[in-house]
Amino acid sequence: MSSRILSNIRSAPVISALRTLAVSLTLMLILLLHPGAASAEEKATTVVNQGIYQTTAYKKKRVYRKRKYRRKKSTRRRSRKARKPVVAWPRGEALKGPVQIVVSLPHQRMTLYKGGQKIASSRVSTGKAGHRTPAGIFSIIQKHRQHFSNLYGGAPMPNMQRITWSGVAMHAGSLPGYPASHGCIRLPYSFSRKLFGYTQMGNHVIVARDMVKPQFISHASLFQPIPSTDQVGPRVILDKQTDAAPFLKPQNTPLISDLASNQGKLTNTAVTGSDIVEATNPVVTTDLAIVKRQVNTPATTTQSVLRKHLIQKMRDRQWPRDAQRLLKKLGVYRGNVDGDAGRATIRAVRSFQSRMGMPVTGKIDKNLILTLNRISGKTIDLSFENVKLPKANAPLRILITRKKEAQTAKIAQELLNILAYDTGGIDGQLGSMSKAAIRDFQRDKGLPVTGTLSKHVMNALYQATGRKKPGQWHLYVRQEFLDMFDAPIDIRDPGQPIGTHLFTAMHFDKDATETKWTALTMRASSGKGKRKCRWNRRKKRRTCHTTPAPVVTSISANEVLDRVEIPEDIKSVVSELLTPGSSMVVTDKGISYETGKGTDFIVLTR
Repeated sequence: MSSRILSNIRSAPVISALRTLAVSLTLMLILLLHPGAASAEEKATTVVNQGIYQTTAYKKKRVYRKRKYRRKKSTRRRSRKARKPVVAWPRGEALKGPVQIVVSLPHQRMTLYKGGQKIASSRVSTGKAGHRTPAGIFSIIQKHRQHFSNLYGGAPMPNMQRITWSGVAMHAGSLPGYPASHGCIRLPYSFSRKLFGYTQMGNHVIVARDMVKPQFISHASLFQPIPSTDQVGPRVILDKQTDAAPFLKPQNTPLISDLASNQGKLTNTAVTGSDIVEATNPVVTTDLAIVKRQVNTPATTTQSVLRKHLIQKMRDRQWPRDAQRLLKKLGVYRGNVDGDAGRATIRAVRSFQSRMGMPVTGKIDKNLILTLNRISGKTIDLSFENVKLPKANAPLRILITRKKEAQTAKIAQELLNILAYDTGGIDGQLGSMSKAAIRDFQRDKGLPVTGTLSKHVMNALYQATGRKKPGQWHLYVRQEFLDMFDAPIDIRDPGQPIGTHLFTAMHFDKDATETKWTALTMRASSGKGKRKCRWNRRKKRRTCHTTPAPVVTSISANEVLDRVEIPEDIKSVVSELLTPGSSMVVTDKGISYETGKGTDFIVLTR
């Protein structure tokens, strides 16, 4: 039995309990034998409660105390830095002339010019590596105060001014001091806000690889304004014999009965197809070289044909607005008078034509405009005699460059029509009928029948028609983002480089016969630039950027103008259409793919 008791005592629970009892007895003996230990323990507890932390004996004492008082703010008045006075940009009569924006890629700087004089400048941030901002000549084609990117997750782009439809614009953004954007031109917010209110649609934006600026230039090849004293627009004659009262009803009044009752009277006075022959009989084409070959008369006849073409083109742009206005008076059309011949306008035109017994085509042509004006009590004369060219307030955009392939196709179609080959129209598109006409011509001339337009086919066309082959350079004219006309010109030494040059006409009065021009030369670069890298402490990584290659001194603007030979008939027509702020670009880079609907001529120099 004693052995069993000893085995239970030696078990683990019993041994641990005995050890705990021994430790407790030892602490009690220490407290009894040393009474100062209790006060030390109380003192330690008090110190801990006061926020003092005490380390072990073999470490130094570290005491952390809370601050009882905060540091007082300095009552000393800080000296304010003298602010620079805000200089207002000149407007209106203060400084006349077109606005130009020049951006220097290597200097990361933007400079604003008005009338050839520097107005303001600011630092910018252009596209980084992989998203370089293209260099060239652009125009402002869209403006939005608050814009959000549709390419980069709806990123905000305040004070956005677009220069290409592919995604390049000027807007406010961060400026780290080096190219950091995805192709756009970032500006300080205050500068972008001021620039947004200062510029207009169509103002030139020049992105260059060097610090360039416009210089005043004088040359005989530059266009000069020609004041015209002819009559403006079509002549309007009030027809008192026509009773227009029944037709001028309120918009909510149905006019079917009125139109039906007057249908017989209008049928006798409506314009027939034979009346249109005198205006549409001349074959109007935009290529003056073909016009000269067709009429085979002096340059004055070519000039008259071009004038008729321009007048008719401007009338075609104005007729939709006139038709909407007159149809709205008659109650047939209820939309906005905006000049956009949309579905509502076409529906109203078809309804009017069906009620009047006219051919239901839905087209706004001369017959419709004359009928509407006669109903309104007016008789207009749409002839081309004693009518001056319609001159808009918007500046002209002139481009002199190498001929496009579409122009070659258009010339081929015109030559085939002269030789009695049906091409289905002169549109510059080689469709099925044009290719069939080319095959027939190749078969008749003993050429390989391929249906394609080659140099041999063009030479055979010129030889068959007895015409002289024109040069490879062409002049294009646009206004308000729309094509007006184009014509071939000559360049001396066409094989030599030309470069890219921008000529801008300054402000001139209505009856002025002379204006000043400025020239800006875009220098080309040679080879690739140098790549430099540096450590960015904030981003904790290495950032690299490429310094543009040194520019090459190109041909001067005066030397280029000496080589340009513009026919006098074309020069006189352009001079008559010239408006303040018009520009002319001479380049051997060709028309960029960025040029399209809703843009001016865009020239890329890289």
